[in-house]
Amino acid sequence: NYGDTGGGYDENNPELYVLTASNDGFVRMIRNNSPSGTPDGSEVWAFMPRELLPILGELQGDPVAGEHPYGVDGAISVYTKGNETDGTISGSDEAIIYFGLRRGGYHYYALDIADPNSPKMLWKIGKTSGGDFDELGQTWSRPRIRNMAWEDTNGDSKIDINDSKTVMIFAGGYDPTKDDYEDLLDSTHTAIGGDNYNNSYVDDEGNALFIVDASDGSLIWKAVRTGTASDSLYPNALLKDSIPSDVTPVDSDSDGLIDMLYVADTGGVIWRADLPLGDSGNWTMTPIFSAGRHAVNESGASLGLPDRRFFHRPDIVPAENSAGTKYLAVLVGSG
Repeated sequence: NYGDTGGGYDENNPELYVLTASNDGFVRMIRNNSPSGTPDGSEVWAFMPRELLPILGELQGDPVAGEHPYGVDGAISVYTKGNETDGTISGSDEAIIYFGLRRGGYHYYALDIADPNSPKMLWKIGKTSGGDFDELGQTWSRPRIRNMAWEDTNGDSKIDINDSKTVMIFAGGYDPTKDDYEDLLDSTHTAIGGDNYNNSYVDDEGNALFIVDASDGSLIWKAVRTGTASDSLYPNALLKDSIPSDVTPVDSDSDGLIDMLYVADTGGVIWRADLPLGDSGNWTMTPIFSAGRHAVNESGASLGLPDRRFFHRPDIVPAENSAGTKYLAVLVGSG
């Protein structure tokens, strides 16, 4: 909603647009209403990520058989900042969209749409080799834009809401190897009965969690399976399975800053990241529940559970039991 911009747009006929992504490879800005107040629906602009140019030939050829070509298959997240009371984007207000490609590939994009008629690409990140995003899988996880604080930015010798920065939080994504289940039941990944496969199997990509600077896409922190612990990296060898799920951020102490994250992976494991105020070197990510092939009993023996996979984000519900003890309930459905 860009509000009363003149030229026919006013308080009773605000300038409205709709954003949509599609499998022809474009993100589109569509005008909702004309200056005269009539329904419009015309395309204002369309943006195609460079990585999707190769699908144009296949789309034009329209083959009868073959795999479906995917374009911008991910959901769009919109971030606005400015006059929070009028509900419109105007003047010096910020308006940025963030999106991944999901089945379409291995990238995230950020576009500045403060001017609805003239978008600007701010940055993109993609899978690297020997870089910060080596673990990135297909970018299924919808970007979560939140505020966090981990360093004293204003020199007052404390870290609080005044030191907050806007970050983008997302899970590592999907490893498409898991599409072909039979590939996971060969001599290397021996079946252990029913629809289980060896619980030592490790996905090649997507088994990670990332936090980046929302302004430029630079890495702030990640949790991955291997690596040397640092202020920007937390290793956990139990991160074996790709994580296409959206992430659920939690502000547990209501100070306006995110301090916990919940996410679920394709190995049936629910994870919690603890992000205490201050040094990011103290941030951790640990499994809190296993309902799939990794589940073990108190002696460490496998329970032989099915290859249960989570594709959707957990819901977190603040609750209180009959004794007055407060806790966070975690609810998630398996795929």
